[in-house]
Amino acid sequence: MINTVKVAQRVWAGTLTPPMLKLGGAYGGLAMMGVLGSTLVIPRMSKSLFMKLEYAVMTFAAAKLLDAGLGTGLFG
Repeated sequence: MINTVKVAQRVWAGTLTPPMLKLGGAYGGLAMMGVLGSTLVIPRMSKSLFMKLEYAVMTFAAAKLLDAGLGTGLFG
């Protein structure tokens, strides 16, 4: 309920535009497909491969956050 009020508030304030809502919906759909796809892939994957992939994603996310915070522009 609270998040619904937040969305309505942002639309009313003009900080959430229809193109942003469309993009958010598309990302939400991709996220759902990822969750459903992972239920098929994860059981077939070894734990060591899963951990390596998890650390790789965390390292990439940390590098992107550092890049955004420091403004180095390495990731565009």
